[in-house]
Amino acid sequence: MSRFFHAQEIIRPEDVRPHLVKPDLHWKKGYSAYELAHSWINSGGIPDPVRAVLDTCPDYADAELIEGLFEREVDLRTPGRPSQTDLLALVRLDRGYAVIAVEGKVEEPFGDLVSKWNDRSP
Repeated sequence: MSRFFHAQEIIRPEDVRPHLVKPDLHWKKGYSAYELAHSWINSGGIPDPVRAVLDTCPDYADAELIEGLFEREVDLRTPGRPSQTDLLALVRLDRGYAVIAVEGKVEEPFGDLVSKWNDRSP
């Protein structure tokens, strides 16, 4: 059985709301945080559209969600504050385990293309 967490176990999509940086702004039907929480928690594991993508890669086919951590800070060892991952998913694969960082987007941009800012500096 899949389990979702922040600082404690999350059972209902609404349990994610208090952990958002700006809950009044981000917790609305049609917005990414709301839709991501409902999609993943109500699926009881990996949502069908995500499953369809994972199953196209032999290494991730039949991945099983072990734990999902909402609003998880991840230190990427880059300047500034740690990245805030919408959902960090620990999955079991045929050959072991993997971590998948999920970013929920509705109308927000992902940011500039790498080709736009990458100057090939070390």
